[in-house]
Amino acid sequence: MDVKETVKKFLCAPVIAVFIGLALYAFRIPLPAVVSTTLETIGTMASPLGLMLCGAIIADADLRSAVKHPSVLLVTACRLLVIPALAVLLFRLAGVKPEIIRSTMYYFAMPVASLTPTFLLRYDPEAAEARTVAGYIVVASTLFCVLTIPLWTIVLDKLFT
Repeated sequence: MDVKETVKKFLCAPVIAVFIGLALYAFRIPLPAVVSTTLETIGTMASPLGLMLCGAIIADADLRSAVKHPSVLLVTACRLLVIPALAVLLFRLAGVKPEIIRSTMYYFAMPVASLTPTFLLRYDPEAAEARTVAGYIVVASTLFCVLTIPLWTIVLDKLFT
């Protein structure tokens, strides 16, 4: 793939929308009320719709097949345990306040993004096996975070109390 093709694929509608949003925010450009209200309404629907999508994916997932792929468990463990542990360690060494460590660590400990298989479909349509494994990673990390988030809460309580 040449540079022109890569740039063309990168500059899709969502990426362009992010740049427009950043410009509007940075330059404090007010939007008409009808646009502002519409965007606010869509924004409040995004999280519940994302959770419904995750639920639908998990309900349809074959969990036995998911755990048969060694990369699924490895990536899930890295995402939910190793990365948050490294973040907490680095933040502690840097002298970051415990409140900031606590709040940011939860972002590090969240499941793999549910759009990962979608990106694979967009940027490498031939990678069917990779999309399947990515879907398994999304499902596994979402299910295991039900255990790891409370675990991190206990660890952080022990560290900072």
